[in-house]
Amino acid sequence: MLCEVDYLSKCPVCGHTVVQLTRIDKDDNISVVRKVNKKAKDFLTKLKNKVLYEIRPINYSKTNCGKFYLNYNEFGVMKRCYSNLSTMKMGLTEDKYLKINP
Repeated sequence: MLCEVDYLSKCPVCGHTVVQLTRIDKDDNISVVRKVNKKAKDFLTKLKNKVLYEIRPINYSKTNCGKFYLNYNEFGVMKRCYSNLSTMKMGLTEDKYLKINP
């Protein structure tokens, strides 16, 4: 089983604290647990002594582009908050080098 913990101390839209635990078992089944605010902080404190991690320095020479979070869409409307899993949009991102993109 492989687990990954993502911690967002402050959502750029609503200001909530978000913790997400993603688990992948040996059959490649993915399950996600997401907690917000006080439940997120309690969940993270329970997990801290069980987390194994390795601090790796970031090598910026391998990256050829950057990513950033923009609070507004192309029409100037504020985006929805991603602390709710149902509003999160997951899928393929556009790759300008692939010929399958419209």
